[in-house]
Amino acid sequence: MIKHVKMLDMNLKDGNNNPQHKLPPISEIKGEILNPVVLRAVSQTRKVINAIIDKYGSPMAIYIETARELSKSFDERRKIELQQKENNDNNEEIKKYIRETFNFEPKPFDIVKMKLWREQGGKCVYSQKAIPAERLYEDNYVQVDHIIPFSRCFNDSYNNKVLVLTDENQRKKEKTPFEYFGEDEKRWHAFEEFVNLTYRYNSKKRDNLLIKNFDENKSKEWIERNINDTKYISRFLYNYLSNNLIFSDSDMKRKVYTINGQATAILRHYWGLKKDREESDKHHAQDAVVIACATNKNIKKVSDYSRRKVLKENSEIIDRETGEIIDLKYNPEITIKEPWPLFREEVEARMEDFDNHGEMYALKNGSFRNYDDIDINTIKPIFVSRMPERKITGKAHKDTMRSQKFIKKGYNFTVVKKPLKSISKSEIESIIKNENFKELYQSDKIMYDDIYLKMQEAGFNAEKAFSKEYRKHSKNGKSPIVRSIKVPSMGHTGVKLKNDSIAENASMVRVDVFEKDNKFYLVPIYVSDFVKKELPNKAIVAYKDEEDWIEMTDEYKFKFSLYPNDLVRIKKKGEKEVLTYYKETDRSNAGITVLINPNACGNKSTTKYGTKTLEKFEKYQVDVLGNIFKINKEKREGVN
Repeated sequence: MIKHVKMLDMNLKDGNNNPQHKLPPISEIKGEILNPVVLRAVSQTRKVINAIIDKYGSPMAIYIETARELSKSFDERRKIELQQKENNDNNEEIKKYIRETFNFEPKPFDIVKMKLWREQGGKCVYSQKAIPAERLYEDNYVQVDHIIPFSRCFNDSYNNKVLVLTDENQRKKEKTPFEYFGEDEKRWHAFEEFVNLTYRYNSKKRDNLLIKNFDENKSKEWIERNINDTKYISRFLYNYLSNNLIFSDSDMKRKVYTINGQATAILRHYWGLKKDREESDKHHAQDAVVIACATNKNIKKVSDYSRRKVLKENSEIIDRETGEIIDLKYNPEITIKEPWPLFREEVEARMEDFDNHGEMYALKNGSFRNYDDIDINTIKPIFVSRMPERKITGKAHKDTMRSQKFIKKGYNFTVVKKPLKSISKSEIESIIKNENFKELYQSDKIMYDDIYLKMQEAGFNAEKAFSKEYRKHSKNGKSPIVRSIKVPSMGHTGVKLKNDSIAENASMVRVDVFEKDNKFYLVPIYVSDFVKKELPNKAIVAYKDEEDWIEMTDEYKFKFSLYPNDLVRIKKKGEKEVLTYYKETDRSNAGITVLINPNACGNKSTTKYGTKTLEKFEKYQVDVLGNIFKINKEKREGVN
């Protein structure tokens, strides 16, 4: 497991110490990249830049903003993913709570207020006075404060925010907590005790709250850190591009710039662009435009001024969002001009999809200057390119093991122990009513009948039915506690283990698609199949055991293999064609899951198709510049 990224010799040149028109392979660069994520990112960057040069010629300049997690180890990235999932689950719980308790649809800022209120134990951080829950969303009762004023650090993260009473916030103005009341020893001591107790597991927020010396030098240092991207990956890319690439002639002194994500966010705010990560992944294209327009002049302005749009009230400047009173010396009323007229409107128009008439209406009717020599009708909406997941990783089988006891007796089912509190209505009914499982039912008829009766009385809610300890009937009065029961499953396919039990296949790596008489057949390939001498060759038959699936003989033509995030074009009878991304296959019914919208963020927006009767089922490939090509012929890959 790789824990660190090895530092490289930054004197990166080609073999002849001369820059080239295209970037050389990473393998020719001095040093070695040990982090596979960084290596993949750099290699992909090289492919994109070289493809752009092939089409448009040498660039005038290149601006870089790298993902924050690129410099992390595998373990660190895994922790980030788990933290993000935990945060998302927490946000969803808070949304639901606000809807039910306060009877309104919460916005992101409302969620932040509730998270801070809970984190602070329902108290104002500065005064330690209680904030009643019922007054949390009352107008102007509480405000979210930047612990270290935003204009002095450009840190808009959660760890630089607290929930405070409005009068405390407006007295604090553009000061740190220590500057606000640090000279009052009694009050500062009470504040320190509260902070150390409340944030004992959050050192970043605790340090922000207790910082004492935040002078102008410290302010400049923090702003510089939050504007300029100085991570290892950015430094490597900066030198790799600067020293190995020929740029076109221009009056730009620098050719490569590295920009922090915070700077991008600030410019996006100034130019009035909104970012919605949940709507789709097209926001990355919007970021790319902002980064490309982040000139040295604009970055300097970002370093000099706060991003907050302000409003004068009674000769004071008030932050519209948080209610903070802002000191004029840090926040003169300033705007950063758009890169060109109607910039925001043009970016928003380019983010649109086709309308019902197959047009990009806002772009076509926007009177934009940049399309005089282009037929605007040939411009297509943004299409998100995704990398297929072709890794052969994951568990070979699931942890739950199934007994073959009844298989050996001639029955076609296995059994597994399942917790009593998670038994479903269909499971208990199948044991009692399905003739296939008669042998299992008869093995303990009294217990199964009693369990069915108790579940029936509880409306087939197992948690409710067995909330108290359940004991099995016994003639001698020594009733044993029952915590789990045997549940059957038809068929006996899976991964056979040494203890003569069976475990279900875990990770499906891909599905191989065959065709015969204009009908499609799917053969699932699992991690466990790659340790065998040859690939499986049976296609799924809906709701049948694997033994009854169809053998793919020479009569069936292999079409292609599908991995998660492969691009497919499908057409169901009576419906329009759909170009989208494949996600997974359901082995129970031969159905596939795809994204409803190929630009959708994550796996939230999906739908299912039965494949056997599809009129069209094709595979496509997207190149590094987003061009789409149909895969007409593909060779089936073996287990090696």
